[in-house]
Amino acid sequence: MTTETKKDDWLDGQDLGSYLKKIRLKNNVSIERLSSHTKIRQESIIAIENNESIDHVPQAYYRGYIKCYCLFFGIDAEQALSSVASGNYEIPKSSYSKVNTFQFQQNSTKQDTSVTKARKSNQYKKVIMATILLFVVAGVATIAIKHSRSETTASSENEATQKSDTGFGSIIDIS
Repeated sequence: MTTETKKDDWLDGQDLGSYLKKIRLKNNVSIERLSSHTKIRQESIIAIENNESIDHVPQAYYRGYIKCYCLFFGIDAEQALSSVASGNYEIPKSSYSKVNTFQFQQNSTKQDTSVTKARKSNQYKKVIMATILLFVVAGVATIAIKHSRSETTASSENEATQKSDTGFGSIIDIS
């Protein structure tokens, strides 16, 4: 889906959004298809094509959306980004306020402490359970080995008595 753009024909005197929409329609690409390939929300694509600001998106994301949009169609992204006014799309005020950041850090440390205690408690429980399981497995293995040895010893004694009863296999007669 590449569209070659000539430098003298860039934007044709129109704004970036209208130009991108014209390229999209010229290539018969629906907003849904563009959205699925570029992972840009459909609402954001419509806002870009209408030269509207996207309130919930910082400028870096907005510029990334334009770059991704341009790369999809083979348009020079740097040239497109140079035509975007940087002052129009500010970082949302609520997301980077010093007060909100401080409150978030203060609340997150409290949560981290309780979460850390819970994790430590769970780790101790897991270690204890693993230790008990290890001892049980070792005990069962020890019993199984002793049992197999006693069976081996008993069967070898039975063989020895059978051989001595028949008179074969024994050199010394103790009776």
